[in-house]
Amino acid sequence: MRKKAALICGVAVAAAVGAYWFSGFRITLDGSGMWPRFFSRSPDYDALEADRAAQRRRVPEAATTVSGTAQGLPAAPAAAPAATPAPATA
Repeated sequence: MRKKAALICGVAVAAAVGAYWFSGFRITLDGSGMWPRFFSRSPDYDALEADRAAQRRRVPEAATTVSGTAQGLPAAPAAAPAATPAPATA
């Protein structure tokens, strides 16, 4: 019985090592540090940025402007009036 359990554990470890080395399978912890998260490869940041750029191009012009301001943000404040010089004191 112990030999069978040891064989099963050995096969499981060998499979995990093979998945790690050859297929890029990774196990990490989530932000809490308790629950594992499984990754099959590293993130592709170039594809992510290309998708974000494509999303920006797809947004219609009417959706990006609300009452003349971009995305409903308040308009930029007008330029401050020129400051009056303080009276000179002697």
